[in-house]
Amino acid sequence: MISIGPRRPSLFRAPTEQLQPLDWHTEYRARVVDFCTTGMRFGLVLLGIGVVRIVGAVLFGSRTDLPSWREAATLGVGYVVSFIVVGLVVGLLWPLRARRWGRALVDYTGAAVLMAVLSVVFANMDTSTRPMTEVGWIVCWAIGTVVLGTFALSKDETA
Repeated sequence: MISIGPRRPSLFRAPTEQLQPLDWHTEYRARVVDFCTTGMRFGLVLLGIGVVRIVGAVLFGSRTDLPSWREAATLGVGYVVSFIVVGLVVGLLWPLRARRWGRALVDYTGAAVLMAVLSVVFANMDTSTRPMTEVGWIVCWAIGTVVLGTFALSKDETA
């Protein structure tokens, strides 16, 4: 038999040079860990920017109402943890991004999780000067989810 051109792949047997065990658990786990690490780094960078802004305001004599150390630690840890949780959720849902509806689902779910975790962190702070009602938190969560999800989805569509 004379063969012209490349051999068609068989559905029943794979070529010997491509025989590798499918290790999707390791790849999936690595993606989730990578997204969580990226979320942590992003949260730390934004937290660092906030610290630089506070230090600059204090150095230049602006009047600021600084939170107590406990509130600052709770806010800082909660802020970073919120981005880690978003990294976890987006990493777990990442395989759904093959289609347009999957990209929208992942982007809006990530935005909703971020806004929910941040709302819980901010709600537990002492805001006795300006308390916010439950309706206010829900409205902030909804607006933040729509804005952040739409922004993430628009970035996906241009990529």
